[in-house]
Amino acid sequence: MEIEYDKRIIKRYWTDKFVTQHTFDFPVQEKHRGGFTIHLTHVKDNRAYTHNFSINVPWDNKVLTIQLESFRDKIQPGEKETIKVKIMGKKHLLKTEMVATMYDYSLDQFDAHSWRTFNFFSRNYYLRSRSFINRAQGFRGIRYTWNEEVKYPSQNTYLHFSNYIIRDFLFYRFPVIKLPVTGGGGGVLYKEQKDSDGKTSKISGQVIDASTGEPLPFSNILILGTTIGTVTDRNGNFVITNITPGRYNVQARMMGYNAATVSNVLVKIGQTAVINFDLPPEVIMVEGISVYCKRTIEPDMTSTRAEITASIIEPTNGGIKLGIDVEGIKIRRILNETAFFYPHLYAGKDGTVKFEFKCPETLTKWKFLGFAHGKECESGTITEYAVSSKELMVQPNPPRFLREGDTLYFTAKVVNVSDKFQKGRVQLSFKDLITEKPMDKFLGLSSNVQAFKIDAHTSEAFSWKITVPKGMNPLSYTVVAKSKKHSDGEAGAIPVLSSRIFLTESFPLYVRGPQTKRFTFDRLKEMDKSKTLEPYKFTLQMASNPSWYVIQALPYLIEFPYECSEQIFNRFYANSLAKYIANSNPRIREIFNQWRETDALKSNLEKNEDLKSVLLAETPWVIQAQNESQAKRNVGILFEENTLNNNLNSAFTKLKNMQLSDGSWSWFPGGKPNPYISLYIMTGFGRLRHLGVKTDISLAMNSINYVDSIINVNYKHITDKSINHLSHFIAFYLYGRSFFLKEKPISPAHKKAVNYFLGQAEQYWLKLNSRLSQGYLALALNRFGRNETAKKIMASIKERSVQNEEMGMFWRETERSWWWYRAPIETQALMIEAFLEVMNDTVAAEECKVWLLKQKQTQDWKTTKATADAVYALILRGVEYLSSTKLVRVKLGETEVTPEKIEAGTGFYEKMYLKKEIEPQFSNISVIKEDKGIAWGGAYFQYFEEMSAVTSHTTNLQLDKKLFVNRETKKGRIIEPVTGSLNVGDLVTVRVVLRVDRDMEYVHLKDLRGSGLEPVDVLSRYRYQDGLRYYQSTKDVATHFFIDYLPKGTYVFEYDLRVQHKGQYQSGIAEIQCMYAPEFSSHSQSQWLEVR
Repeated sequence: MEIEYDKRIIKRYWTDKFVTQHTFDFPVQEKHRGGFTIHLTHVKDNRAYTHNFSINVPWDNKVLTIQLESFRDKIQPGEKETIKVKIMGKKHLLKTEMVATMYDYSLDQFDAHSWRTFNFFSRNYYLRSRSFINRAQGFRGIRYTWNEEVKYPSQNTYLHFSNYIIRDFLFYRFPVIKLPVTGGGGGVLYKEQKDSDGKTSKISGQVIDASTGEPLPFSNILILGTTIGTVTDRNGNFVITNITPGRYNVQARMMGYNAATVSNVLVKIGQTAVINFDLPPEVIMVEGISVYCKRTIEPDMTSTRAEITASIIEPTNGGIKLGIDVEGIKIRRILNETAFFYPHLYAGKDGTVKFEFKCPETLTKWKFLGFAHGKECESGTITEYAVSSKELMVQPNPPRFLREGDTLYFTAKVVNVSDKFQKGRVQLSFKDLITEKPMDKFLGLSSNVQAFKIDAHTSEAFSWKITVPKGMNPLSYTVVAKSKKHSDGEAGAIPVLSSRIFLTESFPLYVRGPQTKRFTFDRLKEMDKSKTLEPYKFTLQMASNPSWYVIQALPYLIEFPYECSEQIFNRFYANSLAKYIANSNPRIREIFNQWRETDALKSNLEKNEDLKSVLLAETPWVIQAQNESQAKRNVGILFEENTLNNNLNSAFTKLKNMQLSDGSWSWFPGGKPNPYISLYIMTGFGRLRHLGVKTDISLAMNSINYVDSIINVNYKHITDKSINHLSHFIAFYLYGRSFFLKEKPISPAHKKAVNYFLGQAEQYWLKLNSRLSQGYLALALNRFGRNETAKKIMASIKERSVQNEEMGMFWRETERSWWWYRAPIETQALMIEAFLEVMNDTVAAEECKVWLLKQKQTQDWKTTKATADAVYALILRGVEYLSSTKLVRVKLGETEVTPEKIEAGTGFYEKMYLKKEIEPQFSNISVIKEDKGIAWGGAYFQYFEEMSAVTSHTTNLQLDKKLFVNRETKKGRIIEPVTGSLNVGDLVTVRVVLRVDRDMEYVHLKDLRGSGLEPVDVLSRYRYQDGLRYYQSTKDVATHFFIDYLPKGTYVFEYDLRVQHKGQYQSGIAEIQCMYAPEFSSHSQSQWLEVR
């Protein structure tokens, strides 16, 4: 017997021989809370057995009990309520603090919320264990442990039916029972089915028209004597879940039909009772007038019109009364989702906490949460529920918004929770939210009152047709229901959107000089063809020498939070090279001083707010914009000699102190020698000197013997030297070692290994699936004197390239990756170095520069070592672009643009034309560059247009938006394009196909919705699909997609909408824009949706 506590054996002894039962006493003290372990070891037949028993000693002295002393579970909306609780410890009262809240319980449908007690107290985890050579082995050990080389096929090698068929076959039974039906014709079939999970009880079934056999959508189903109920879907089907086992009376009602009730329905635990209703049409008699109530819902509809001929007629002594007198009816307006949140409630001396609150006027179920804690980490929670309701309630179902030109059916439900039949009228009215003038007549709402007759504990749905005219302000609505004894009303606001949407269409401009390039902006050319198009502004932007944007990307690396050798060297490398570049040309300092305190040093994300589809503050990229702006301003430190030198000397000293005695570096101080990190730092020093930066390479010289020895060890471990052993690390080594051949030739001890890998490089270079590694090999072989193979490698790389006028030379496999040998920017910079050094091919190098510079147009280059390499390759190799001062000229038709304000260095200028100044001839754009280099810019046309008249617009981004409806067929669920009318309740899938021809960063996609559509998924979050990571945010009017990095390719975005309202309205357009380069944008067209 052993007793373990706090990782120590505190008691150990053997029991008497042949005693098979043993009793012992162990005093459990306060210190033993959290538990302890008893280890039992016994020997039988020369075999040892062990057993472990964990004994829990609970932290019940840390538990607080919260008892309700005053709490009403049924409350009135808008009334004051008092809650009183008492908080007690295990044995006595404690001084405690409490936080309490109450919120709409329906919010838990999105993400359930709860509070937990403290759970950070120690728990018993035993560490001691025994292992014996002759321990018992189970059969599982034979299969998985004793013969590890045996491979077993997958067990699921047979075909089987889908899971839901198996569940039906294995778990369901179908006895048929006849139950009595009152009110309806024919028999009602009752089936008892076993539920698949065996825990919950349900009632399901279908409601149909007794005369036609057609399903009745939106019929009201209620369990009499309770507040539990539901509404049928468009096929007349319904399901009521989470029912307590027992006997119930279930009723089905629909306006225009006699109600039907099934009595004595037995609901057993884990079973589903299936009830089918046949409702006969009803005939209403009003003062001798016979009004036949015909159901106005076609079989494929999913909403209730509740329109009955003469239904608004109510006989009175004075004739026909058409309106409801709302005086004296309390209209509910405060519809908050949170009743209260009290973070600091203190218990009195008697342990009680008492507080008051005013219940919001929302009719809902509320969830009350309380959490209390003491000074010694005692804690407790409480959860309760309350319902705010009235005897007669109206529940409007307004759309999130309306749009001019929409025709929509506004729906509301009247609920009778009393025990008596209620008869009365329900009224919908609208007012201008700003002027409070009645708007019913303008909305086409000539008849806004409907009559209702509702039995106890049932409800009825109603709808009103409205048409939104032009120029409508935001609306307020009021829905009022009134019977003889009870009344209720609810008011709210609905924003009204203009059917004329504001669009920004852009056209990217580019030119490679010297030449004149002509473009045609089709939208400007065709603007007179649309009678509803209203021009707003035309903006032209041109950057004559964008090479200066590269200077703004010069990195000054600040302190990194982790002092690892790699990051310390990166700071040393990037700052040394950036300092060298910044001071290589006096004009760089001069231009930078002119940029200070101007928009030139702002992030591209912060510029051109008026040309973008969304404000920066509404995106997830505010911090990125601030960081880039700060990084641009940090370039000024590169001109501060003393500050920069101090930082460089500090980094050099840290590297020197971190270097180990054998010349290697560990990744972090105190770690083991790391071959890659050591090679990385050594190569970096070599690159700096090779690029012309004066620096002390003594640390690199000290590391050469260590790096050579690593390669030698790798060579000796190779048993079969006739096959391929070339790797990315070997390629990196040969490249790094080639910088020091003059100062330190390969020693005889390592020469055999180096020559072997050089031979491997000549033979197997094509096997390395990385242009960066192949570039390393080409440069290394060239420096080792094996020029022929080096040229073959570069010729092969060039053959695989793609060239065009705008993008220059690039490779289609370029992509971001976690692997260091696939870094696209650093790879392109190396290609420039290799073409110049190995091939002396200045033309190819200049073509590579074009691609590199174009990446800066659409991407925020991060302040890294790779950025320093890219800037060096662009500025100090080949043609010197910074010296150009000539402006790029632009003609709009026959009108030449006259720049008014020109930015220093970049030659950026902007020209705007307002409304009547915009001419169709502006569609013919000529860009004239008289010297070498590239330039880019954009033309932006902003205008108002009717949504129904909007046609698609594409640039290098292309959007295609289509709607699909989900249909249930005999073959299962299918989706098909929306070509005809939809039904309320239909599930619509929105599919947006995006095509992009280049990598972009900070891309915003906005997809507008129709006013009668409701998003299914309302939670905003990051998503990942098809290799693309983006943030999806659902708003009232649109769904937004924020894409941090968009590689070139084709992507499909899909999400679901539910058809909520009947009517006719626009589906909405989808539009996309690169926030970093707004000249790249696109939008789709909209379509009319008809919902029956």
